[in-house]
Amino acid sequence: MGWPEPSTGSFAIRGSGERSGLRREPRAGRSTCPRRCVGTSICGPSSCMEEPGKGVRRTARERSGRPCPGRLPLQEGRGRRMRDASDDTLPPVRYVSMPGSPYTGSTLLGMLMANHPACTSIGAATGLTAKVDLDTYLCSCGLLFTECCFWHRIARRTEELGYPVTVFKTNFWNTHVRVSGRRWLNGVVVSSLGNPSLTAIRDATVGRTPLVRRRVSEARATTWSLARSILEETGRSVFVDTARDHQRPRYLAGAPGLRLKVIHLVRDPRGNVASIIKHTGVDVGHAARQWRHYNVEADRVGRSFPRGAWMRLHYEELCSQPQETLERVARFIGVEPIPVSDHLQPSEHHVIGNSMRLSGVGAIREDRSWMERLSDGDLRVIARVTGGTTVRYILRSSYGARHCDVEPWHGAWTDPPFSTPDLQRVRRLYPRLTSIAGHRVSGYIDLEEPGTEFRYLTFLREPIALCASRFQYRLDHRKRTDLSFEAWIQKDWVRNAQTQRIGGTADANEAISVISRKEMFVGVTEAFDRSIVLLRALRAPDLDIRYAPVNVAKSSRIAKDLLDDPRTRAMIVEANQADLELYRHVKEELFPAMERGYGPSLADSVAAFRDGQAKRFNRRHLAMYGLKQRLVLQPAMKLYRRSSRHDVVDVPH
Repeated sequence: MGWPEPSTGSFAIRGSGERSGLRREPRAGRSTCPRRCVGTSICGPSSCMEEPGKGVRRTARERSGRPCPGRLPLQEGRGRRMRDASDDTLPPVRYVSMPGSPYTGSTLLGMLMANHPACTSIGAATGLTAKVDLDTYLCSCGLLFTECCFWHRIARRTEELGYPVTVFKTNFWNTHVRVSGRRWLNGVVVSSLGNPSLTAIRDATVGRTPLVRRRVSEARATTWSLARSILEETGRSVFVDTARDHQRPRYLAGAPGLRLKVIHLVRDPRGNVASIIKHTGVDVGHAARQWRHYNVEADRVGRSFPRGAWMRLHYEELCSQPQETLERVARFIGVEPIPVSDHLQPSEHHVIGNSMRLSGVGAIREDRSWMERLSDGDLRVIARVTGGTTVRYILRSSYGARHCDVEPWHGAWTDPPFSTPDLQRVRRLYPRLTSIAGHRVSGYIDLEEPGTEFRYLTFLREPIALCASRFQYRLDHRKRTDLSFEAWIQKDWVRNAQTQRIGGTADANEAISVISRKEMFVGVTEAFDRSIVLLRALRAPDLDIRYAPVNVAKSSRIAKDLLDDPRTRAMIVEANQADLELYRHVKEELFPAMERGYGPSLADSVAAFRDGQAKRFNRRHLAMYGLKQRLVLQPAMKLYRRSSRHDVVDVPH
């Protein structure tokens, strides 16, 4: 398979009829908790809220067995769920959770929302971090945190409600879901494992143990207690939690005392990465992977929420159109929109978190300092880590078993690319074939089939970054530790690779001619969302363009070193002169022409796609594609090569 970019190979999409068309003919398991309440697993929608464990202090009223004022109605009947109780004395808390990556603008949004007369926020409801020194830490009201009467009243009220919150503790309050003081253990037991299937298995096994269930229930109960106490104290009706934890909405969704809505705040990776570097000192690759991790995990959690309970919001929209954006937020959480305040005084609220809570908010404007702080090399690393999605997966997800990843049946890299005879062999196995993809599908080879119209598409990537990435991929995935860059860069198939795959030679003019003659769609990796929106509108209206990042390099150190070294960078530039000319033509002429062909609404369409589309593939189609590829195509090709006595050689990348 190719390197981890959306691709430089050309893809032929098979179609018939009109030129604008391509077409041719989890419920969670029930479980029983230690209190014998009827509920589901820890991330299910109807989990019970159990009593906290022995480590939680009880009030005198509770120890006596008398009902507590405002207490969650759990005291009657072991088999009863709170949400089914008919004598609830307190309505569910209207609760807004706000996951996102660090330094993405959640404090700003929280303070703006708290300015609404129906909303209140204290910042992150998971509490004070381990770095806080209680002897000097200030509440946003200006008083020492430990001397602020507001927080003392909140602590007392949570005790009265029966679920005391550890307000004056650091290293997070007991509202945070964790089973141990060891960070690595929490990561294994209650955080995401990075793979939805593994996380689901973990939740169905470890997640049902008494310890984990007790800690999850305690975090839910104390979160309810904290939010209820603050709403009573402030006289507001909606509690806004700016905790960035992407797993927090998943656990809070099972709390019957909370009416949960989630705002996933997303920031442009360039600005977010620059901010992470500024505040933490990590390198650009680490910061970009952190951005990707938080947002991918939040997207995965969002798939289990109904559309009306999950909203994706972009920081840049908040800064450029604060009034319109906050009106949209108000409608989402069910409050009346109000004018945006020109200035928010921190003393009006009791907020914990970063320094903005002490200085207040003046004019709302986007922080674009990344344009001065990030180098071209930094931006290429960010583009590679955050945009490493493959077009192949979009085709597989769209067409399932009607899509085929192809290669020449003879198998030798030195032989001709995928050709009409190869297509005829594939057609016998795939009578309903709709799309093909592969690095050996070249633009300069004319595929022919009676009654079939072919449309070609390819994606180009900035050639200098692509070349360095290909060499790193060669070392990381092909395990060629003995390969020197100086020897590799001199190979013909390495030099001007994108131009060669489109035009057949290292001549940019020939590649441009092939693109024009075949009316080939050419997308740009660095503008991937715009490219796939254009692709669906101009070439493939039935294409399902939802996607999730795949095949992302874990490290970019080797590529970055090549680009930072003037000697090796000069060698890369010299080896990709035709690719650079082709890329400039696409960026400056072809791509803008396609944008004009779409019309002035392209920016709105891209924004709507980002906001309205959950970033995931069609798993059923992916499974159908994989089964047919492994059970039909691959055995047939092996049999053909064995019977034809063709030698199969390693495919260079």
